[in-house]
Amino acid sequence: MKRTHSLAGALALAFPGAVLAQAPATSQQVGLGCAPTAVIPDSNLTPPVLGGTATYSIFHSFNPSPAIVFASPGPPVSVFLGAPWVLPLCVAFVDPATAFPFASPAVTPGSFSIPVPNDPALAGADVTFQAVILVSPLPFGQGPILTNGVHAVPGV
Repeated sequence: MKRTHSLAGALALAFPGAVLAQAPATSQQVGLGCAPTAVIPDSNLTPPVLGGTATYSIFHSFNPSPAIVFASPGPPVSVFLGAPWVLPLCVAFVDPATAFPFASPAVTPGSFSIPVPNDPALAGADVTFQAVILVSPLPFGQGPILTNGVHAVPGV
């Protein structure tokens, strides 16, 4: 009986922890946003294909408001936030220890493009995004409003 093997399969057997450049690009929403009203803002990202462009979108936001999108390397975390957030279930899905401001769209709701480098070393790397919407004036005196998190893995 003749067996056929692929190079990717052979590499996966030889290096079980290795990330292969053939990994598919994925993106999924994580958790819920946080707002003191029935309208909860949410965000999503198209799968980040290496060498392509991903689109980050914010929906169900308050009237046009500025936002800051944060990114952190790694999978999502769940950090419950205290003051200035009034609601007890506000959760940061980006890691506060490693998060950095990634983008600042002019207003929300809206979308913007993210160029994805064509670097095979990025395939399979976890990154998490979450937006903070800076509503002014702040309704009900609470702090900034959060979207859900987005867990993305660049790939092909």
